[in-house]
This record gives sequence, structure tokens and C-alpha cells, in this order.
Amino acid sequence: MTNGRTQLKDTDAVFRAMREMLIEAPAAEVDALAREQGLDTRKLSEIGRSTVQSAIAQHKQNVAKHGSLTLLHKGLSSLLIMLRRRDNVDETELALKANVDEAEIRRIEFDSSYLPSPRTIYNLEKAFSLPPGVLAKLSGAIVHHSPRNGGTRHGVCG
Repeated sequence: MTNGRTQLKDTDAVFRAMREMLIEAPAAEVDALAREQGLDTRKLSEIGRSTVQSAIAQHKQNVAKHGSLTLLHKGLSSLLIMLRRRDNVDETELALKANVDEAEIRRIEFDSSYLPSPRTIYNLEKAFSLPPGVLAKLSGAIVHHSPRNGGTRHGVCG
């Protein structure tokens, strides 16, 4: 008896094998096979091209988003370090004051890929007596948008 994972692995293996055969097959064979199945090769080509273009656009968006989040995190990290120095508190004291794990304070300050939880951001804002949302914006948890009507709004990243 096979379970769902085994079936998925088998299905993935079959699709990989089929993809490799299609990639290596001469174009005339692919066209003939598609016609036998009643498929329009021009339409398949358009779908493939559209899919590739969409994947490239998504990749570019992800790279741009990651770059901007990295810059935001550097700002958050720097501000947190400066606030600790201003208040003359070390990581342990801040962790106690903000009710946050000390390891999380270190990750915020030194791990550019770490995204702190909203609770952590809120507690740090309270611990440093900052206006609500200041650290949230720097963490990337809140994103500033400019709607078409000229106003501004903020959204929570998810």
C-alpha cells in the first residue's frame, strides 16, 4: 500500500521524465505528438512563453522586495542598537524590559533575514517609548502605499 507522499514522489518523477523527454525530443516529434493529442502547438508555445515571462517578472519582484527589506532591516538593526546605547541597556536588560527573548534581540540586530513578530516589535516600541508603528515600518511589517486618489495608507505584510 502506498501513501500520499509516495504517490506524489512517483508523480513528480513521471513529470520530470516527461519534461526531459520533451526538452530533448526534436521539434517535429513534439509537434506530431501534440497534434495526435488534439493540442495546438502555437497555443502551447504561447502559454509556455507567458508562463516564463510571468516567472521572470515574479523573480524580479522578489529580488526587489528582498533588497528593500534588507535595507529596512539595516535601519531597524541600527536604530535598535542606537536606542540601547542611548538608554544604556544591554541585550539582556532590553529583553527583560520588553518581555522578549534575548536571542531574538540578537537576531534583530545581526540577522538581516530575520523578520521579528508583530508582538516583538510592539513590545520594543513600548520599551523605548516610541510612537506606535515606528519600528513596525522599519521591520517591513507595515508597508506604505500611495493609492491613486493621492492619500496614503499602510498595510500589514503577510
